[in-house]
Order: sequence, then C-alpha cells, then structure tokens
Amino acid sequence: MKNKNEIIELTKNAENLAEQGDLEAAIILFEEILSKESNNLNALQSLGNIYYHQNKIAKAITYYLKTIIVQPDQHDIIMSICYLYNNSKFHAV
Repeated sequence: MKNKNEIIELTKNAENLAEQGDLEAAIILFEEILSKESNNLNALQSLGNIYYHQNKIAKAITYYLKTIIVQPDQHDIIMSICYLYNNSKFHAV
C-alpha cells in the first residue's frame, strides 16, 4: 500500500509541476513513477504530452506507443500518434 500512496503523491507533484510549466522536473517525477510501476498509463501518457509540447516528436510517439501497448483501446492516443506522424517531419518509428 505504501508504494501505491507514493505513486499517487508523485503523480500529484508531477502534474502540478507540469501545470506550472516546469516540464523538466515533471519529467523526472514521471520517470520515477515508471521506475516503480512501468505500466503506469498516466505517467506514460503525460510524458508523451510533455515531449509533444517540447516538440520532441520522436519521444512523444515513443511514450504514446508504450501507452497503446499497455492499454490498446486508447483511441485518443492512437489518433494523436497518427496526427504527429502525419504532421511532422518524423516518419520513422
């Protein structure tokens, strides 16, 4: 149970940092979450979103694909991947 509470607290902190624009600090916390729970959908999707906003398209797609592997019915993420792929110069995953 301690690990679950720790994940919840890390998630809150990471989301707050991202909302405040401290994306690098948020990345560190989301990565820490993934080191404890590698299939955490929120962390995977959030990292994809952060990298998208940083215009790091390859990294964004990588995290979005990991999200799909964990939960294949994430249709909004599939659409995001298609959008990024079709609207960027990055065409190799």
